Amino acid sequence: DEDSVVNLNSSIAKLSSVAVFNAIPNSTGLTLYIGQGTTQQMVISDSDKLIFGSYVTYKNWYAGSFDIMVQNQIDKSREQVNYKLLLNAGKFYSLFLYQKNVQLQYLLTDDNIINPKDDYVKIRIAHLCEDIANMSIMDGTGSSLLFQNIKFETITNFIEIDLNKLKDLTIQIDDHKINFKDMAIFVNKGIYTIMLLQPLDDSNDGKITDYISVIKQ
Repeated sequence: DEDSVVNLNSSIAKLSSVAVFNAIPNSTGLTLYIGQGTTQQMVISDSDKLIFGSYVTYKNWYAGSFDIMVQNQIDKSREQVNYKLLLNAGKFYSLFLYQKNVQLQYLLTDDNIINPKDDYVKIRIAHLCEDIANMSIMDGTGSSLLFQNIKFETITNFIEIDLNKLKDLTIQIDDHKINFKDMAIFVNKGIYTIMLLQPLDDSNDGKITDYISVIKQ
């Protein structure tokens, strides 16, 4: 009830900042709640439009240990993650929601992002596709690997890359390759998360781009 929510807010005075990424297949949008016991507080609403393959930028959440409850906007069903979310005051986090064996899971990263210098970008990889064993990123010559054999349920650190060289980079996913220039338009000093996703359904035509979402933060 309202008194319980006020009590929860007043008992946890310090804030953290959390960005949320949706990698849950067949989700047209998510509503997200965090709480303690029976007290739940909505932190992501319908109006945030957290659709599959997208994200909601950093919002202030209370620090502490919480249960996570996710409501899928398709059928309004709610599912609770079976382990708690721990947020420390003053920290910036990315919360990645995905599925493993049809069960809701999350990964949490501690984001200490410094803006890239001029003519550079920063990128990281979030491998959240259960059907793909690993992925790598190589330079235009194919001789240098920026990321190698990234496994499912891995979120890499951000790395800084020369914007002029970025277009020559290639992602290799199993036996498939795609050039960065074919995925998105990258801008100077941009910060990007590249999510490897489970396609929305089993009817995709096998294009590797169906598995990739490029998100500018």
